[in-house]
Amino acid sequence: MKKLLVLLSLFAAVPAVASEQSPRVPEKWSDITDAGIYYLTQVLPIDEKVSFPEGTKFDFMEVTGGGGLVPVMFFELRAKQCANPEATSEILLMNPTGGKGEEIGVELHKNCEILFYVEDTLVGLPSIFTSSAE
Repeated sequence: MKKLLVLLSLFAAVPAVASEQSPRVPEKWSDITDAGIYYLTQVLPIDEKVSFPEGTKFDFMEVTGGGGLVPVMFFELRAKQCANPEATSEILLMNPTGGKGEEIGVELHKNCEILFYVEDTLVGLPSIFTSSAE
């Protein structure tokens, strides 16, 4: 009887765990505009030597651009922990949402400063950052 009660309590707990959602829901690019800390919601691979794991903390630095002749917004963030401060990269394309034509540009600068190039038409889509620490 004791074993049956333990099993039933385990089964009762399973739906509660399964229904929980990850608090690391990506914010829209358009919402990344305030000074503060943002966390990666997915791995950000730069090259075979440099990669930032999910949950990496980034300081917001600046957002510029949008409109005009070049309809691109530039989001600049810096990793708080920088294992390779001399690393840099050319611009590379990534597609965090998986949608057709939804690529963004990513460029690594010294001291783990990363510049994201996001077309104006894509700023309403989910980014790869959240302000949630959970």
